[in-house]
Amino acid sequence: MMAKISESVEIRWPRADDRLLRKAVDWSSAITFSNYSAERHALILNGYFQAGHALVDHCQRNTYERQVMIYPILFCYRHALEMAMKWIVSSYGRPFGVSPEPDHDLWQLWESCKAIFTQIDDEGAAVSTSTVERLVKEFHDLDIRAQAFRYSVTRKGDLLRLPDIAVDLINLRDVMQGLENFFSGADGYLDHLCSASNEMQYY
Repeated sequence: MMAKISESVEIRWPRADDRLLRKAVDWSSAITFSNYSAERHALILNGYFQAGHALVDHCQRNTYERQVMIYPILFCYRHALEMAMKWIVSSYGRPFGVSPEPDHDLWQLWESCKAIFTQIDDEGAAVSTSTVERLVKEFHDLDIRAQAFRYSVTRKGDLLRLPDIAVDLINLRDVMQGLENFFSGADGYLDHLCSASNEMQYY
């Protein structure tokens, strides 16, 4: 059913035959879910980073939507960062006695990641991760409980405080691209070390 609000504009309303996940008949618009946990984690991780980037790009083309989009942009980036750190911890933490954190605490996740990085290369990790640590802490302090970009108020009805500044979206995307590259590089490096270690067991 379509409701006309003028001669040229129509609003799409729910229809009786609507289904959210209808089977596709045209493969050009179809997509399937991954049935492998590691692959799905990686797809979610990358998807939220890319969604954040895409929303910033959208705001550059549609500047009037920035006020609306800043919240999903920051939510996408925060969740992508959380997933990136959980990937490092779940994939490489066990040999170093580091266990995955079950909640959304970015700072605790970073402490776990840093414990892995430090045990691999204490001096090198201290140099390469200091900037990343500062940025993770900044994001953590911005949204400690993963609520500030999903809701306007706390459960008690208090306003969730956010900085009273005009945010530079291009800078935000650039910084998050750097964090994405850092954790992708860390994943590649750790995977290389694990592969080399496994190969050595056969000699």
